[in-house]
Amino acid sequence: MSTLQYLVILAILVMPFSSFATELTLKVGKEHTVPEAKIWLIKGVSQPDCDVCTSDLIIDGQVFVGGNYGLTLWGKVEFGFNKIEHAELRVSSGSKLFVGDSRGKLFVQEVDE
Repeated sequence: MSTLQYLVILAILVMPFSSFATELTLKVGKEHTVPEAKIWLIKGVSQPDCDVCTSDLIIDGQVFVGGNYGLTLWGKVEFGFNKIEHAELRVSSGSKLFVGDSRGKLFVQEVDE
């Protein structure tokens, strides 16, 4: 097998794996920005660490609520999670996220736009 044939086969095998989503954990106290050409899906939140909490998540940018892009919010939006399960949130590239002090961590999945 020639080197070129080997590289073509390797590229074919590796290509499907490059489109897998990346799992990320966002922590309190840092501004996070969704990279260009990516979307962050908010997958989960940790249990609250407080009895009387402030905000859970602040997004400054564009966020889609629901699985079919039925509702779009623009600007600076503050979210409070009443339960661990929640509606699907898709945050667009360039948007900034701040994890509020009531949640220790926010779990996101990064996918291509």
